[in-house]
Amino acid sequence: MRTTLIPAMLRSISANISRNAGTVRLFETGRTFRPDETAAMRNPDGSYALSQPCIETETLCIGVVDDDADFFALKGILETLLGRFGIVGAEFKPGAASYYHPGRSATISVGGETAGMLGEIHPDVALAFEIGRRILLVELDIDQVLSRARSDNAIRPLPKFPAISRDVAVTVGKSLPVGGILSAIRIVGGNLLESAGLFDIYEGKQAGEGKKSVAFTLVFRAADHTLVDEEANRCFNAIVDSLQKEFGAEIRK
Repeated sequence: MRTTLIPAMLRSISANISRNAGTVRLFETGRTFRPDETAAMRNPDGSYALSQPCIETETLCIGVVDDDADFFALKGILETLLGRFGIVGAEFKPGAASYYHPGRSATISVGGETAGMLGEIHPDVALAFEIGRRILLVELDIDQVLSRARSDNAIRPLPKFPAISRDVAVTVGKSLPVGGILSAIRIVGGNLLESAGLFDIYEGKQAGEGKKSVAFTLVFRAADHTLVDEEANRCFNAIVDSLQKEFGAEIRK
């Protein structure tokens, strides 16, 4: 009764690296078990139960070892997967279990409920499995994802009308989660905003003390007509105004 798929994934990664695999990308699905904290510890007759009831969950684990991949590449893989289920707006909050790197990990929430973790594995854990390279992992509660999946997401017609793309870069507080900014962008963008994606984070001297610069690509498209620049600009400006008011964001030119 495994509580996590991580040890098995790390053993598989270690075996591949020991055979000189330069890049490793693996996934596994399986049942995991965790204690049911809400369950009663007594039997119907009033006697104490010998064991605590468990919650059984279908879990997905993804493991990546690739010198060209980082946390944001892993996050992109996960967002693409969630998008296949029709799930957008997943939240990523800094921090995860102790076997992850404390500054390069996040907890995933879908619909306000915790659905998993992702990030770089802690170097001490990697060395325990004789892995001397950076390891990126995802743990995802498949049952939680399926409960939030859209049933109308299987087939979509190709867009009939062209899109308009805009890039926006803003400077915000260093501790501000990027997921919150993306959520605000999607809310304000409404039906005209087809997608919003992060493509750069900069935390160097030019960003300012205690600040970071984050940049997004916004894609606008109308479902029933050819979008014109005036419409896209109006939506873009509304997004910029919202970021300035809600997060104190400074727009980078």
